[in-house]
Amino acid sequence: MRRKSRTRSGLRVLSSRVAFRGDGVGSVHETRLRFPSGAVRTWTYLIKSPFVMVLAVQGNRLVLVRQRRYPQGQAWEVIKGGIERREAPMSAAKRELREETGFTARRWRRLARLMVAPGYFNQTGYVYLAQGLHAGVAQPETNGEMLKVVMATPARVRSLLAQGGIYDSVTMAGLLLARKYFPL
Repeated sequence: MRRKSRTRSGLRVLSSRVAFRGDGVGSVHETRLRFPSGAVRTWTYLIKSPFVMVLAVQGNRLVLVRQRRYPQGQAWEVIKGGIERREAPMSAAKRELREETGFTARRWRRLARLMVAPGYFNQTGYVYLAQGLHAGVAQPETNGEMLKVVMATPARVRSLLAQGGIYDSVTMAGLLLARKYFPL
């Protein structure tokens, strides 16, 4: 339990504890804060490892993967995955692209760093563009989450967005970041 430290925003941490740990979720923390106004509140937030997102583009096509995401169901997404302990984000991006799709890429560019839900969730994502793709053999995880890999045109991506087939906010943010390289 952490006690009485001051944050950059002028908040004072009175106490903090891990309330829950779970696979997929990470850990839920409860922290008692004293605000500059003197008010004391308990803030609950998630701590989870960082992830990478890969926007793999070949000509006018973008690699999408059909995923099964419990409890929401199936959705189309760009390549995403966790960064393993002591792994650099770029290495994780290359690994995820190869594992999920079998592709490798000649050219890589980091597009951005993003936060999923600041104030509630600490998870950071690193967004990469991969170009100059070469096909290989996919090595998907054995948990059955990935169902299909496709090369989608901008028209197909627009259609999936309009019909709700792409509903993942992180994928949507990545598509906005990649507009220069994959015009929607």
